[in-house]
Amino acid sequence: MAQRTFKSRNMQPSDIFKARGLKRAKKPTKPFSIWSRFPTVAHSFVPADTKLVEKLGFAPGERIHFFAGYVGGWASELARQGLRVTFTDISRYAVHKAKEVMRTEGLYEKVLCKEAGRYPRKPLQYDWNFSFEPMPVLRDNPVAPILRGLLNRKGYKIAIYGAGWHETIIAYAKQKIAPICRLYGADLELSFIDIRGIPQGEKEAQISKHLVVTIRTNDEARRKAWIDLLLIKRIRFLKSRRRICTAQALKADEWIEKRFRAFNIPDNERGRQIDESLARLKTLKNIDPNIFMR
Repeated sequence: MAQRTFKSRNMQPSDIFKARGLKRAKKPTKPFSIWSRFPTVAHSFVPADTKLVEKLGFAPGERIHFFAGYVGGWASELARQGLRVTFTDISRYAVHKAKEVMRTEGLYEKVLCKEAGRYPRKPLQYDWNFSFEPMPVLRDNPVAPILRGLLNRKGYKIAIYGAGWHETIIAYAKQKIAPICRLYGADLELSFIDIRGIPQGEKEAQISKHLVVTIRTNDEARRKAWIDLLLIKRIRFLKSRRRICTAQALKADEWIEKRFRAFNIPDNERGRQIDESLARLKTLKNIDPNIFMR
């Protein structure tokens, strides 16, 4: 009897043969592709506004880290209007499509496969972190992307389309974003702007109201965010190795000492800065209980 093979559009090859009684085929009849697992639909609203950069509050030529870029409709338009855009997304499909745009149209400075809460790595690398409707990020990783935005020269922005989302995001901003801003001394702004574009499923451009959430950073917020991200990274590593993560152990940690010196923090200030950082991280853990687990 000939060996049977089974194909499924939404499964990996290794998943197909987990069912009891099935034998693994030596060669699948048709090769599987990681790209078939991802949607190809556009954003819920694709901008077609010649004054998009100005309306969002960006200055010409600013460097933007566009996180959770998805299929790139917004990132491409911002790049066409003169912003220096670095595109990141955790989806390899989205990164693949963005690299095609970079190769054919030369719109992006960089295209990287990065989680929103792990980039940028250095202070003053960008002017802004920006994204359009990064709902999975807001739901699953509410703290780290904001701390990354505080590292920038100016801060962090997101834009939300659809009146049905506006009240939800305003409540979310008051509940989760505002406490983070108070903790770091950053300024939170909520505003509405009219943007011309094409909603999903429509053919004609129209003007729609968007909610824009803006966090403006400063030197003190930038310093605190950098220290806290440093400790988050180290605590994650130590926990993964089942090592002690007490305040005393962190103060004596050579890895932390080396990076504090690179950031020009005096040795006699290191202990106090770590204590203050741990106090902030305790507050942040109430907002995101998994902050040390990713």
